[in-house]
Amino acid sequence: MSKERKTPAVLGLDMGGTHTDAVLLRGGTLLASVKVPTNHQDLLVSTREALHALFESGAAFPADVSRATFGTTLAVNAVVQNACAPVGLLIGAGPGLDPGWFGLGGHTALVPGGVDHRGTEVAPPDREAIRRVVSGWREEGLAAFACVAKFSTRNPAHEDAMAEVIREVFSDGPEPVIALGHRLSGRLNFPRRIATAYWNAAVWTLHNRFADAVEASLKDMGIDAPAYLLKADGGAIPLSVSRERPVEALLSGPAASVMGMMALMPSCSEDTLVLDMGGTTTDIALLAAGQPVLSPDDLVVNGRSTLVRALKSVSIGLGGDSQVTVAPGIQVGPLRKGPARAFGGTDGPTFLDCLNVLGHADAGDVVASRAGVESLAAAHGLSAESLSQEVLDCARSRVASAVRSLLDEVNSRPVYTLAALLEERAVRPARAVLVGGPAEAVAPLLGDALGLPVETLGDPVLGPVANAIGAALTRPTASLDLFADTAAGMLLVPSLDIRKPITRRYTLEEAKAEACGLLRGQAAFASASPEIDVTEAQLFATLDEYGRGGRDIRVRCQLRPGVER
Repeated sequence: MSKERKTPAVLGLDMGGTHTDAVLLRGGTLLASVKVPTNHQDLLVSTREALHALFESGAAFPADVSRATFGTTLAVNAVVQNACAPVGLLIGAGPGLDPGWFGLGGHTALVPGGVDHRGTEVAPPDREAIRRVVSGWREEGLAAFACVAKFSTRNPAHEDAMAEVIREVFSDGPEPVIALGHRLSGRLNFPRRIATAYWNAAVWTLHNRFADAVEASLKDMGIDAPAYLLKADGGAIPLSVSRERPVEALLSGPAASVMGMMALMPSCSEDTLVLDMGGTTTDIALLAAGQPVLSPDDLVVNGRSTLVRALKSVSIGLGGDSQVTVAPGIQVGPLRKGPARAFGGTDGPTFLDCLNVLGHADAGDVVASRAGVESLAAAHGLSAESLSQEVLDCARSRVASAVRSLLDEVNSRPVYTLAALLEERAVRPARAVLVGGPAEAVAPLLGDALGLPVETLGDPVLGPVANAIGAALTRPTASLDLFADTAAGMLLVPSLDIRKPITRRYTLEEAKAEACGLLRGQAAFASASPEIDVTEAQLFATLDEYGRGGRDIRVRCQLRPGVER
């Protein structure tokens, strides 16, 4: 084996609703790339096929891989198409606002009992009521549950009790999925914690099927490198950690688009609209002065804010394989039933088929595309060309509307990027960059609708696999949680097994400095001067049993997400 081949390589894989892309890079140079169909019935088939094809070129060997990072749009596609697992949501009532206002889905139950703002139980949970509700939901076929009680970050006993009852109901199998609010964030925001736990449960099975496929494929290929998953904020966490927190990766795909743009356009310093059109969805995000824009409301799913840090993006159900429907009006998306007629589909024409008919694309079997569009058009007294043009107009309108809404929302509040707060400044894109499978065909058609020049990467190799490149080059991130109770005189850092005494004068600023210092020490191997952000910092006044005041301090910090240049 040559010295060249002994130089570490990085692997990136992005699994979309239509295709799974994989790349190998060494020193920022692309060694190999592949694109294979995503097999929804058996995700292992797709990951295994992609990795086997990737190493067939001999450009690198499995033993050369030093890091493997994965992204996926499977979860966000399921949300867009309303195809997530049904969730039974148990909400601990407690004092204050009516929790019923914050229910999600079709199965929400309020659990009598409560904990006050100090973490003191004011009434025990009604276990029999929980048992009756969960037993009924099980009969309806539910196997995923979210348990959220007020002030559970101060006392998780009620959420733990809900989980115990659920496990008792399912004691004869199968193993239920249970998301507990206090395990997902230490921040106090009851409505957001409800949404966080709900969506964590809703995508848990789908995400873990993906993780199973990834781990099995790596083992099959003999790749013994650390595996990471791209998060919604552009960072990367160990794949094993993501298994219990799949909501963190709900917008993994859109994040991969943004990180791919940062990697492939390193000199970009202007406001840029980033669009990634795949087979199922189009993901839309923003770069402000070349830096990804953060969501001020954290991850937002179907209009509900969560407690998950995320890049600001929006996903719409529009891609090359989006179904065309005529009644009650001509529409394209959000559903994808299968591939385009051009690639052997049998479920009716798609957006790509219409592009083929209009001559904007020349993909696959153009004759099959025309036959599919003509059949649907004739049934409604239309020509293939007129139907295809209306589908194109609908697609352009949907993208333009989503972009306008995104910009209006971003510019209505202070703009934060991964690097800084942009004070008194609006995001005004000077251009749009479109990547993804249909990019070369669609980019010339969007400029007028967006009022912006729309570019592609101009590289037929890099453009279609930009997301996988973004995943491969994203730096692994690490985070650290610090808890301090001045009344008890104790500081805890669970991840480092640190427990030490503090004085009653210990402050929030001291906690932030100490947390960042500890994380910097752990991250020294990754960077000579790692950039660290404090993502959560909370202080609550407390009283001990003698009436003496104290402070409950909670700090979370993490390495700033970024890409290797």
